[in-house]
Amino acid sequence: MAHRDDMLLGSRGDSLPLVDGSIHTYGRLQELFRACAAELFATMIFVLLGVTSVINNTNHDYSDVTAIALAHGLLIFVLVAMTANVSGGHINPAVSLGVWMAGEISFVRFILYFLAQLVGASIGGALALGLNGHTAMESIDYGTHHPSVGYSKEQAMGIEIFTTCIVVSTVLANAVDSKGFKVITPLCIGLAVAAGI
Repeated sequence: MAHRDDMLLGSRGDSLPLVDGSIHTYGRLQELFRACAAELFATMIFVLLGVTSVINNTNHDYSDVTAIALAHGLLIFVLVAMTANVSGGHINPAVSLGVWMAGEISFVRFILYFLAQLVGASIGGALALGLNGHTAMESIDYGTHHPSVGYSKEQAMGIEIFTTCIVVSTVLANAVDSKGFKVITPLCIGLAVAAGI
């Protein structure tokens, strides 16, 4: 394995060999750009279609949470399968943070993924507004989260943290760990997201 300094822009184990005494960075920069573009695109699609699935809830009172959860879970399943070979299929800053903390990606890659995900989510939100209109977006408070009836904000925050930990743990156990179930990893992650909703 290459020295950590040689992997500044790459992830663990993906550094290129030395060429004429210097690291060949063009290929790594090109790979990093593709990975960030994949994260941006997947996050954009997730937000756009996720918000639209909530808008299309016929009752607009979140009573059909199962359909919303399945829509989000299936979206993650497809998007992780689509981007796993390009970027690792993080599609979530919490996942990128967990993968960085596990030492699987560099800090620079984590920051660039985080920014790509943030921009992708912003574009997805803007597209959702443009395609669905203000009236539809107002019906779901423009996608803002509110605790369910009977839960305080503190309880809702605790549940959100807990379910996020489940998703990140699922990614680390299946996608990052060499003993993980690589073939069904996207499905495992999608189901974890669906269960968290």
